[in-house]
Amino acid sequence: MWLQLINVLLVSLATFLLTFHFVLLLFSFAFRKKKFGPTGQQVEKSLACVITAYKDLSPALPLIQSILDNGYKNFRIYCVADRCEQLNVTPKDERLSVLYPEKGLNSKVKSMLYAVEHFKGDHDAVIIFDPDNLVKPGYLECMNRYLHRFGAVQGERIAKNLDSNISGLDALGELYHNYLERYVPFLLGSSSTIAGSGMAIETRAFRSFLASEEVKEKIDGVILGEDKMLQSHLVGNGIRIAYNKEAKIYDEKLVDRTQVANQRSRWVMAYIKNLKDAFRIFGKGLARFNWNQVFFGITTIYPPLFTVVLFSGLCALYLVVVDWPLAIIVAFGMFLFASVFFLVLILEKAPKSIWLSILSSPLFILGQVKGVLQFRKTKNDFLVTKKSKVVTLEKLKNE
Repeated sequence: MWLQLINVLLVSLATFLLTFHFVLLLFSFAFRKKKFGPTGQQVEKSLACVITAYKDLSPALPLIQSILDNGYKNFRIYCVADRCEQLNVTPKDERLSVLYPEKGLNSKVKSMLYAVEHFKGDHDAVIIFDPDNLVKPGYLECMNRYLHRFGAVQGERIAKNLDSNISGLDALGELYHNYLERYVPFLLGSSSTIAGSGMAIETRAFRSFLASEEVKEKIDGVILGEDKMLQSHLVGNGIRIAYNKEAKIYDEKLVDRTQVANQRSRWVMAYIKNLKDAFRIFGKGLARFNWNQVFFGITTIYPPLFTVVLFSGLCALYLVVVDWPLAIIVAFGMFLFASVFFLVLILEKAPKSIWLSILSSPLFILGQVKGVLQFRKTKNDFLVTKKSKVVTLEKLKNE
């Protein structure tokens, strides 16, 4: 009796996790033609473009140039060069401020706070960049259009490099998250999750986040998942995070399994630390009948994809032994789960290199498992993912 009940509960949980995104994908087809943001020419808001460089300023130079060449007029770049050797940054431009903190900050949140403290004038919104990013022409204008309607906007990150199977699989994961955790929730009237870079936030809301008690409590320690903290703060305070597919931003993908393990270690710990906020937002949404908060809570409670694969696989193996008909249900759920990846690749017109990288997915998953096993290291170690692709926007256009 009890064993059968446990088996049914395991199957129910595995089936929900495996089919959740498949169901969302089906629902999204009814909303794909929705238009967001004002149409026509809009007044240019003042945008503060904040770049958080750490130990090496050189990867940020192509990003700086791509922002300066974006065609938008009303902006200023604040590049925080934390523990970076001073470089003769070119081009010299009055819209660029390169800030060298006297003492090492060793924190992305501290770097963002340092930039805000050194703003020259009032800005309507802040856009956060990682130094390895590049922005496509028209990016700032696309973000400006959405900022006239929404308090926060996430741009669409795309792969800057697809030169290995690891980078291809990392890009596949980005496509999946872009579609199922950003684009679809936004289509359905909720909020996009934040990708960690390429997002714009109204300055008042961003200052509120930096001044929050949660940030103050953690500012002198190892802060993991500042993007999750930020998105929880925004949605928890009634802001809907938009997703702008037209605002394209290049992001460097991982190139080896060590990077995968380090990055996933941070992600797992950040997910665990964020669960309390995710449940709090979900509960607040239920109490207030707020769809944005309810659905966003569900989206952020949903576990990392590789943990879903591991959990479901172990459930299927266990059920094959004790109750094989139930194992068939889980196996069918795994088939639907896998099919979502292929559907997203088709819908997003993924390049051939990403399709081919799927053959290496078992090794990629092993790297993520390794990351889970070492996640305790993140309590005292940032496990920084080193970036090495110093690529200009012009070079990407010619490839």
